[in-house]
Amino acid sequence: MAQEKKPKLASKHTGREVLDCFVRLITKRAAHRMGEPLSSKPVRCPTTIMRDQP
Repeated sequence: MAQEKKPKLASKHTGREVLDCFVRLITKRAAHRMGEPLSSKPVRCPTTIMRDQP
């Protein structure tokens, strides 16, 4: 695993932040299923920011 080389951004984001983001994503998807239009702005998770790091 990539545990030895951690991106600098990883320390800024707590596991709770990532969890909150996923909850937001799920609720957004659920709302979309209920007939609400999907908002144009996607929910950006801290994990995606971390994955962008070299």
